[in-house]
Amino acid sequence: CLRNGFRAVRDTAETYDGIGLRIDTNGGTVSNCVISGNQRHWRGRGAAGVYMNSKQAFLKNCIVRDNVGYFAGNASSDKQYGTGIYLAAGTVSDCFVMNNTADSQYAKGGGIYLGSSDAVVRRTIVSDNKLTYGPNKKTDSNVQGGGVYMVDGVLDNCLIYGNKLENTMHFQVHGGGLCQEAGSVVNCTIANNAAYGAAGVFV
Repeated sequence: CLRNGFRAVRDTAETYDGIGLRIDTNGGTVSNCVISGNQRHWRGRGAAGVYMNSKQAFLKNCIVRDNVGYFAGNASSDKQYGTGIYLAAGTVSDCFVMNNTADSQYAKGGGIYLGSSDAVVRRTIVSDNKLTYGPNKKTDSNVQGGGVYMVDGVLDNCLIYGNKLENTMHFQVHGGGLCQEAGSVVNCTIANNAAYGAAGVFV
């Protein structure tokens, strides 16, 4: 599958992953596209913008912006992971991931969530993404990685800039730019991010 130069905008769904674009186990290449203004709510993993789950999935020279994930409840199944891109497996290269927002008690990776050792992001700008829980909710939140959250994988030659965690209480609120469990971060610039704890990088 090869798709080039399309726009996926302003779609809304409740439980699906990848509202704007989904590249599943068969793989495929998407390039020179805009994935913008999609909304995802209710329960599941996340990815209002793009969901990728194949080592043969490639996203190249694309803009992923202004996507939103939210859930009004307080359940532990209220998870918004990878609001811009949920990268279970595959390669993202030469992309812009910006202005994606999640409002959730359990949110990780406002820009990109790397979910395995088969997740690779190269030469990509991740900027001005935001995770929030509130401002009026009183329950402690588990909100990490305003720009990028890494379970594993590779982040190579990327710029992570101006991302933030906002209106969150003090439980497990870390990594305004990057929150990293494992994996490799190579030749990346991480600057001007904001959070209650570990505004830049939390490992």
